[in-house]
Amino acid sequence: MMIYEENIATYSKYKTAIKKILREKCSLYSADVRDGTEEEDCGYATDFKILHTETPVGCRTRDIEYFRKFGDFTLRLITQYGNKTEFEKVLEGNPKTYLYCWVGSRIDKIPLWVYVDMDIFRERVINHPKINCKWNKSDGGSFRCYDLKGMYDAGCIVLMSDAMKNYFNMFEKYPSFSHARMTAWV
Repeated sequence: MMIYEENIATYSKYKTAIKKILREKCSLYSADVRDGTEEEDCGYATDFKILHTETPVGCRTRDIEYFRKFGDFTLRLITQYGNKTEFEKVLEGNPKTYLYCWVGSRIDKIPLWVYVDMDIFRERVINHPKINCKWNKSDGGSFRCYDLKGMYDAGCIVLMSDAMKNYFNMFEKYPSFSHARMTAWV
């Protein structure tokens, strides 16, 4: 399936770094991680599985510039081809967890990432998007966008990189801090 192949290519160069995060930070047992199958990805939003627990993990990588500009977590709401979207899969209860990464030019290191408990996300956040529908002109689809700080406050971000800890600490340290006022500190 061409769309599946294209989506896999967008994060495949970061796969080693992603698996390292999942093994070292997101697994209680430092378990190995396997790639999701095409069926698991297309049907259940599962890009990886933590083997010891068989925990399904969805994953997205975005350029670090998107973090600087928007600071949000997005789920595809509509595709130009009419395929089942991430949003629909999440509503159905898949996946259980989600590793959301913002990447730079280094393929061996992912500076910004959050690990999301999707059950808590479904319970507390999914019906409260920052922006309900943001069109992507390049591929004809649209996204539902969620505020990271709102997700953090709701308790669905359960693990994060050190840089993300610093980001969320800024809100507590400086009550007037907002993502819109943030500059390139990352």
